[in-house]
Amino acid sequence: MTEKDVSNVDVNFVVIWLDQDVNKKQENEDTKALLRHAVGNQLKTFDNPDECIDYITTESMKLVFLIVSNAFGHYLVPMIYQLPQIQAIYVFCVKRQRAEIWVKPHFKISGIFTSKKILVNKVRDDIDACNVNIHIPISIFHIDDRQKIIGDLKEDSAKFMWYQLLIIVLQRLPISKHSKDDMISECRIVYRTDQVEKDKINRFEQEYTESNAIWWYTYDCFVYRLLNKALRTQNIDIIFRFRFFIHDLNNQIKQLYLKYLQDHCPLSEHRLTVYRGQHLNIDEVNVLLRNVSGLVSMNTFLSATLNIDIALIYAETDSKSAEISQTQSVLFIIDIFDMSEETTPFALIAGNSCNAEEEEVLFTIGAIFKVISVEKKDDRWEIHLQLSQEENKLYRDLSYHIMRQIGSEANSLALGWFLYRMNDFNKAERYAQSLLKQLSNNDKDTGNAYNLLGLIHKDTGRLPQAIEYYQKALENYSYTSSPNNPQVIATHYNLGLAYLATGNKQQAAEHQAKATGRLTNSSQTNNPLLVAMTVGLKAKLDTANGNYVRAFKSLEKVLQTKKNLLPSGHPSFASTLKEMGIVQLKMNNHEKALEYLNEALDICCKSLTEYNIDTADCHENIAHVYYKRQEYSLALEHFEKALDTVTYVSREDVDRVDDLQKWITNTIQMMSHQKKNCLVLIGLALGLGLGIGLHNSDQNLIVVINTTSITDTTTTTTTTDTTTTTTTTETTTTTTTTTTTIVVGK
Repeated sequence: MTEKDVSNVDVNFVVIWLDQDVNKKQENEDTKALLRHAVGNQLKTFDNPDECIDYITTESMKLVFLIVSNAFGHYLVPMIYQLPQIQAIYVFCVKRQRAEIWVKPHFKISGIFTSKKILVNKVRDDIDACNVNIHIPISIFHIDDRQKIIGDLKEDSAKFMWYQLLIIVLQRLPISKHSKDDMISECRIVYRTDQVEKDKINRFEQEYTESNAIWWYTYDCFVYRLLNKALRTQNIDIIFRFRFFIHDLNNQIKQLYLKYLQDHCPLSEHRLTVYRGQHLNIDEVNVLLRNVSGLVSMNTFLSATLNIDIALIYAETDSKSAEISQTQSVLFIIDIFDMSEETTPFALIAGNSCNAEEEEVLFTIGAIFKVISVEKKDDRWEIHLQLSQEENKLYRDLSYHIMRQIGSEANSLALGWFLYRMNDFNKAERYAQSLLKQLSNNDKDTGNAYNLLGLIHKDTGRLPQAIEYYQKALENYSYTSSPNNPQVIATHYNLGLAYLATGNKQQAAEHQAKATGRLTNSSQTNNPLLVAMTVGLKAKLDTANGNYVRAFKSLEKVLQTKKNLLPSGHPSFASTLKEMGIVQLKMNNHEKALEYLNEALDICCKSLTEYNIDTADCHENIAHVYYKRQEYSLALEHFEKALDTVTYVSREDVDRVDDLQKWITNTIQMMSHQKKNCLVLIGLALGLGLGIGLHNSDQNLIVVINTTSITDTTTTTTTTDTTTTTTTTETTTTTTTTTTTIVVGK
């Protein structure tokens, strides 16, 4: 794990003590020892105000609790108190009267302190109160998103499904004897300089068993802090290290829940109400307010209490504290009924918790609730949630829908495929790499993980690495799957595409032949989608070799096959339509090319995330069509959109970024030449007295030059009668107007 990774999973706050004598007096050493015992390694001391300010401004992602001396505080506090990361300021001095002269009532000033013990207790209490509010990641699923394609999910709905898939996968992963060691090793890296937490880690190593998972979760230590921050920040590495603990904690809650069901039979009329008090910022409250009747997931092990008075203590806040955190007081009221083994498990954990007096109720990770109402009552929000079998049914429907779209069962790679479909390539790659460390070489999911990594690297422009991963996948399949397994066929197809993208047509053709051969010799011969896949690769090869007519006919068959089998608007249509547009472009059929490419782009925009490689491909090829038609402003527009998308999705693809930038530069130059030529023509036209018309369109300036030519035609007619001959000459004047239209980019 790198230093940056460690920083990402470390705790969320820092206690800063600024005093010119902070490192000089023995009594200050005693105070530092007390603070370190309370907050671990999160204490930073400064005797220079400028260095202190520099540190605070660079640590904008951490919550800052600032202890300041009277000497520095009177001029420093007015300068920095408005920084959002500053949560509270403590004036620590010998003589209170001097500080009272300049300390004015302000919501971030927590008080003036002359006792080190009172100071340390106040700092610890403020941090604990803050942790109550930051350790409850929430995600919303919009009911109207239930049947949407993955990429079209609203951001919070996608986050909701991210966590639900994570939970499914974690519960299915095998737990090895090394899993606990992995977690402990990771924790020791994070807290390598914090002796207090290192002692707790040693104790955990010696005393932890699966039967005391709840006790360790409720104990104030590294377990709670690291796990919940990892879940909140979606840190795949840490979540994976904690998988065995998540598994044990879930299981202990489930066991206690089943016992609860037995003790309260019959359950038909049994109802339980629990409470949770905390603070939310107003934006989070408004999200819940807008989603009444929607589903909300608590993306951690949600803690509540049977005692409303205890919940109200956590919800309570004075006006100063509310201003400090800029949060709202919230009381969650959770009704649980219609209980069965199918309902989300929860447990009354007083007998298992390290805080028995709080009458705590703990829900399994990712519990889903329905938002019944959100109401403001006096100075507090009351949010009513409901947990019943109805929510479980909705969740099962959602899981089925999402699994169908990613084409995966609820196996260890399901989350990776979901992240890949969402174009979250970094998380998908880290997830697959983490998974590979847990799987044996004899596991077929090892090959699938390599295949996923190959796709990720291809889509981000790292073709040599993509080819390497595909080859590793084939190596794994050679002893875990039959040669004609659909996944083997698909991997040969993927290798063919990757080699073709590198310009190696020979290798691409070899893998296309292998894919076709294995398909012919397998039970999948009648699988139309696999057939379409191999035919599509052959069409790409034909295009690369200039056999455009044959390529287009093949692509027409592929498109028809997909239309017969896949729902309307399926993203797979876009790739075929895009290829058809490219073939038409090669054949200089520009109108047809635009027709297919725009249809592909429309499907991409509706069925995929905003930024994805297929969309970039469509924009780039549309740009090439307009460039050939000398409609440079439209070409520039699409080149720039392609560049924006590629930069966002696969900034590692340096070659493609450079290529697009060159095309943009070239297009701008062509627009400039076109404008100059146009001005020359206009000047000539004016000099010759020709008619000129200027018209504005949305995209271009259109110059119309009317050229008029006058032609005189002389006709001679001779008439002869018996006595005389008469000759008649007639002159006819013909006027011809020729219109020339020039399109100039704006």
